[in-house]
Amino acid sequence: MKLAAVRVISRILFHPKAFGHPTTSLEGEGSVWKRLPHAFTGFAFGDYRLILTNDQGQAELQGFDWFDNSYDKGYQGIVDAMEIPNSALLILSIQRDSAPVLYDPFTKQVVRKLRLADRRGNSEFCLRVAADEFW
Repeated sequence: MKLAAVRVISRILFHPKAFGHPTTSLEGEGSVWKRLPHAFTGFAFGDYRLILTNDQGQAELQGFDWFDNSYDKGYQGIVDAMEIPNSALLILSIQRDSAPVLYDPFTKQVVRKLRLADRRGNSEFCLRVAADEFW
């Protein structure tokens, strides 16, 4: 069975440098970034990172200095970033942790840890726009 060719619509590439922050480049259709979230998490260059984008497909890669040895990195990871409407803050979900982090990407600081009802780890968030609430 022959596989269909994959068409990349757009992507951001991070190019490591010997010193300093990696450089970025955009390939493909830049306008798609207007319709996508502007905060992503991932594992890059040996650690968990926050990827911030804008409508033009420009990107910034941030590390998490606060995600230190107080976390069991073999067991826990930063798995999601949820944008809060009308705010610059993000909610970061940590695998197997019932205290997601309210994070300010501009100051690169934790605002506070959030308490979840029932202490269930692996939080996955959903925004109810009609009620203006997170679940």
